[in-house]
Amino acid sequence: MKPFEKLFTPGRIGSLEIRNRIVMNAMGALLEDLDGSVGERITRYYEERAKGGAGLIVSSHTRVVPHPRREGFMGIAIWDDRFIPGWKNLAERVRRQGAKFFIQLGHDGRQGRSIGKNGQLERVAPSPIACPYVREVPRELSIADIEEIVEQFGLSAARAKEAGIDGVCIHAAHGYLIAQFLSPSANKRTDRYGGTLENRLRFPREVIRTIRKKVGSDYPVVLRMNAFEPVPDGLILEDARVIASLLVREGLDAVDVSAGTYASMPTMLPPTEMRPGFNVAGAEAVKRSVSVPVVVNGRINDPLLAEQILEEGRADFVGMTRAFLADEEWPNKAKAGRPEDIRRCIGCCQGCLHPEGIFAGKAISCVLNPTVGREDETRILPASKAKKVLVVGGGPAGLEAARVAALRGHDVTLLEKKGSLGGQFILSAYAPYRQDNAMAIGWLSLQAEKNGVRIERNTEATPELIEERKPDVLILATGATPVPADVPGGGGPNVVTAVDVLAGAARVSGRVVIVGGGMVGCEAADYLSERGCKVTLIEMLADIARDCPVTSKGLQTERLKAYGVTVVTSARLAAISGDQVTIVRGEKEEAIRGVDTVVLAMGMKSSEPLSASVAGKKMEIHVIGDAKEPRKISHAISEGAAVGRSI
Repeated sequence: MKPFEKLFTPGRIGSLEIRNRIVMNAMGALLEDLDGSVGERITRYYEERAKGGAGLIVSSHTRVVPHPRREGFMGIAIWDDRFIPGWKNLAERVRRQGAKFFIQLGHDGRQGRSIGKNGQLERVAPSPIACPYVREVPRELSIADIEEIVEQFGLSAARAKEAGIDGVCIHAAHGYLIAQFLSPSANKRTDRYGGTLENRLRFPREVIRTIRKKVGSDYPVVLRMNAFEPVPDGLILEDARVIASLLVREGLDAVDVSAGTYASMPTMLPPTEMRPGFNVAGAEAVKRSVSVPVVVNGRINDPLLAEQILEEGRADFVGMTRAFLADEEWPNKAKAGRPEDIRRCIGCCQGCLHPEGIFAGKAISCVLNPTVGREDETRILPASKAKKVLVVGGGPAGLEAARVAALRGHDVTLLEKKGSLGGQFILSAYAPYRQDNAMAIGWLSLQAEKNGVRIERNTEATPELIEERKPDVLILATGATPVPADVPGGGGPNVVTAVDVLAGAARVSGRVVIVGGGMVGCEAADYLSERGCKVTLIEMLADIARDCPVTSKGLQTERLKAYGVTVVTSARLAAISGDQVTIVRGEKEEAIRGVDTVVLAMGMKSSEPLSASVAGKKMEIHVIGDAKEPRKISHAISEGAAVGRSI
């Protein structure tokens, strides 16, 4: 039997045959040109994923109405004929790799902010109700506005067909404009577009009918919709079943089932807290209500799970996007029977959905895969001359540097002074809901060894050992250590670090004060609260979890609230004396008494003791990752890959 037989059985959407059941679904990438055109960068991004074995690729949310540039980007577009050539080139190149390509057509509605001092982009919606995330009251659409937008959907679909795109997907999910009309939480109209379900269905019906009129009956048209909206007065699953069954009658060829809105980010953009396949039941319910294929989405990153969904008949196609960010070769590796070689998405949301990333107008990225959006400049090519490479440190930076260098043909040895690999990052896997982080280290170490890296655990690098090994290239990835508390009593017997706690090196019980409310401090609070500790969390800034991704921050803080964690913000540590912790808020000192343990989560400092001692030796020396400067795992892996490519 072939591996994952159901997953690699061809399927059909309308008259279109698709080589397998794997759909790379829509997700904003901001890789388009600044004017919204499809250029080489976004074309290469999709082309590599087609080459990696995707059956169907669906573009990111593509605007059907004019949209001015904002914060350095405009968003991918098809609202004018001038965009057709770029789309034509993209569709042709995806097809050359054996995949099919659909465009997702949509309108933001109220989900976004007005742009420009003169209101070049005015936010609109069925009703003047602000999106809970954006908090800007939109203008209510007039009947004439609605008719114009319906026509724009049709014209955009016609352009897609003219460009040779294989089909269109209408975006009616995630709280965008069509979803706003469907949802009683956003649509309070009293005319023919609001009120009853029949009226709320009128706008999407008109969009589908207009698109059908423009593209004909034999061109694939798919609707992406929510199975549920976990917001007050939002759609529930029974609503979704009725909506799907009624809209399919308008000429849809498939239904793509997702969930959530900007007001319920974890269901729309699921972090590690959401179990893989959480939306399968919703897709299955919709499938029982329609006569066309159904695509399921919802943190599906494992081919075993994908195969099981198809085997059990719960969906017809399996959708995923971040799985393709983490590994563009996901389908090819699964088809070859090598699932262990797939670099699986860990749901961290620290690259693809970080508030300093795509939410700030920057191109999409993945902390595990630094090639995303940089497919040409990050190609791994054979080295012109094989060198002897010694890597010191088995964290993410060192492992990635070793892996890439070995792939290029270098002779690589990695030294790790501990008995296990992963550096500080592996410790985060012990925090609640972070166990998938261990998969990243497991993949890096497996791939390094598969490519010939000799990994020597329990081996401390010394200047003498380095001299004895005589490397041509020395890569120092020795990581970082916790910042101590520079206050009276900061080194006392009841003071430990969050690293000690997560590593199991410190036994903590009773009443605990954690100093530092960033992601590490919050994870330590989560970990200790789960084990029965009474936790107080001290943060010097105005709020906690500032460096947590937007999709998981709310879940993290809600868990701490449920555990009864006391959060004290805008406060700094002043002193520790026995069971008393003194803090300063404003200009006032406050004492927290009866404290059993103080846990420090105040940041990290570089730990790189070797470079000075080997300076001047006949070797090329690189310092990377936290040894260079304490930052995020994305910096560690990207620097490791860059050094591996450069030597």
